[in-house]
Amino acid sequence: MSYGLGSLTRAPLSGADRDAVFYASKVGARPLPEGPAPMTAAQKLAELPDAVHENLRSLGTDHLGVVYLRRMDM
Repeated sequence: MSYGLGSLTRAPLSGADRDAVFYASKVGARPLPEGPAPMTAAQKLAELPDAVHENLRSLGTDHLGVVYLRRMDM
């Protein structure tokens, strides 16, 4: 299990059988290190596919079992 960019998850599972690993990830926010909060909403329809593709890349996989949408009540 990992939180963040997935680097902790990718290393131990590299080479694992694809069906033996279940990935779940979150989208709907992006880092905002210089802002008043560490994240800001990124929930426009045009932003979501890019977030999913970034999660796939950072996890080193081509599939996600579940993608959660962060709820940003700001």
